Amino acid sequence: MNDIDEYADIPGMPSDSDIRAELVRTSGPAFWRPTGSPDGTATDFTGELGQKVLAARHALGPGPNGTDVQYAVWEHEQAKEALDAEARRIMSALTEVRSYDPVTGEAISMASPTKVKALVDRLAVVQEDKARLEGEPGRLALEKKVDEAVRNTKALFRNQYIADQAKRLAAKIAMDEEIARQAAAYGKSRPKP
Repeated sequence: MNDIDEYADIPGMPSDSDIRAELVRTSGPAFWRPTGSPDGTATDFTGELGQKVLAARHALGPGPNGTDVQYAVWEHEQAKEALDAEARRIMSALTEVRSYDPVTGEAISMASPTKVKALVDRLAVVQEDKARLEGEPGRLALEKKVDEAVRNTKALFRNQYIADQAKRLAAKIAMDEEIARQAAAYGKSRPKP
């Protein structure tokens, strides 16, 4: 069953583009609430305290009320940071100097030529991984998460609509039964002509 058929009869169902826009708008750290309920307002990260809050949110992530899109963005950022940290570690190992050649004054690396080649090769792989993450493959992976979140949001909206309708119907049935019971009692107590 496609989305159009499944959700066509549900009044007030937001469009895919409206859901997508809201999910993307609230995907960044300004809307993450690691220790509380999301309220839909952005946090102001200006000033020193704001930067500390931003750093904490990057460390903690969206929190228990985070959306799938917020978690996807956080994981994406965490993966980029891990690659950056590995690149820094490799560059540090490549630039570590054991001593200097007394004749030429050139730096002598701590790493052997074999180790230098391995580090350079690993650095190339890390840079390729980061380029992929920041490029089209990374964008497509995030888009896929947004598409999935749109479907999930619509399903949640549908389920809430069904639950609301079921409660209304149950209340109507209970009221109809009470009316029928009172009508029967009224019919029995009414004098017969």
